[in-house]
Amino acid sequence: MPADPNSIAILGNYAYIVSSGAGLQVYQIQNSTNLSLQSSLLPYPTSDLVYCFIEQSRLYVSDLNWNQIHVYDLTNPSQPILVNSIKTNFGTADMKLRNGLLFTANDYAGMHVLDPTMTLGAQEMPLSTPVVSLSNYPQSLQSPRPRSAFDLPEQSTVTLEVYNLKGQKVKTLLRDSFDRGQHSVIWTGTDDNGNLVASGVYFAKVVTPKNRVVHKMLLMK
Repeated sequence: MPADPNSIAILGNYAYIVSSGAGLQVYQIQNSTNLSLQSSLLPYPTSDLVYCFIEQSRLYVSDLNWNQIHVYDLTNPSQPILVNSIKTNFGTADMKLRNGLLFTANDYAGMHVLDPTMTLGAQEMPLSTPVVSLSNYPQSLQSPRPRSAFDLPEQSTVTLEVYNLKGQKVKTLLRDSFDRGQHSVIWTGTDDNGNLVASGVYFAKVVTPKNRVVHKMLLMK
């Protein structure tokens, strides 16, 4: 089974499991003594999928890291097709579809009512809490080491981690309490064991008690 399975939905002979570590996995369950993995999907390399449900051949999946709800077409139940992503600006822990509207429970942000036909970026919900911003710079041959800068709207504990394209954690850059304002840290290109990693694209993720933000960065040597 996938790492950290969080939620399961079933349609006919197929089970859909979402997890923090492996994304969306589809299993053929007709033979309960010999389950067969049909496909494995990850919307983004650092997606953290926490809840799913099925309604009228549509699979709805919430993504905690990216504050989105992904909608998959299950016309071919063994091969879900992503047809929409809804931007929410909050982490959805549970959701239900009623009368064409999506009702969501959102950790610290309470309940919201969404139009599931919204497309990514077409409409953004008003923020109910201050948001942490994250950026990475510079990224040039002259300055190959990425610097991650984050701006805190209030004093907060912060965890800053680096992930590779497979969604695997490479390095914990910091875990501490910081005052309001801008802070930065340079990643030297090593993993948690002190080994140098390969050049390429990575993702920085900053986590506070109220926010999770992910930003792409480039490591060059």
